Amino acid sequence: MKAITLWQPWATFVEVGWKSIEIRTHQRLKGLIGQRVAIHAAKKIDTNCLLNRFIPYMDSIQRLNLWKHVDRCRGHIICTATVADARWAPNVDFVEREEWNGKAMCEVAGKFCLFLENIKPLKNRVPFRGRQGIFNAPDELIKD
Repeated sequence: MKAITLWQPWATFVEVGWKSIEIRTHQRLKGLIGQRVAIHAAKKIDTNCLLNRFIPYMDSIQRLNLWKHVDRCRGHIICTATVADARWAPNVDFVEREEWNGKAMCEVAGKFCLFLENIKPLKNRVPFRGRQGIFNAPDELIKD
């Protein structure tokens, strides 16, 4: 199965269904349209995302639970998703912009968007070394 790596907590946000658009500054992932892909949670954590965008709005229990989950998932394949579409978002205002921003959990204008559907968390996370770009993960490791 093809796989892509996302920094944490973004991979977790895909896993729990909060994020269904992944953005990139290139279109090298366009070949994944129509395929089921594995989502790998990188060991790297986007601390700016957590500390400045989400943590301030959570109570202490939510904060602790999010940190624990993000930390446990690092370096694992955590879910699979179907890439329904992939295309550039216009660099100007467009009708769906707010909706896309919400699904991407960030600004999409001028970015390449992967539209993820049918997201399925894995019952057992798979420890795996991620890579940049698209890579192969053994099918036998990923049991939906």
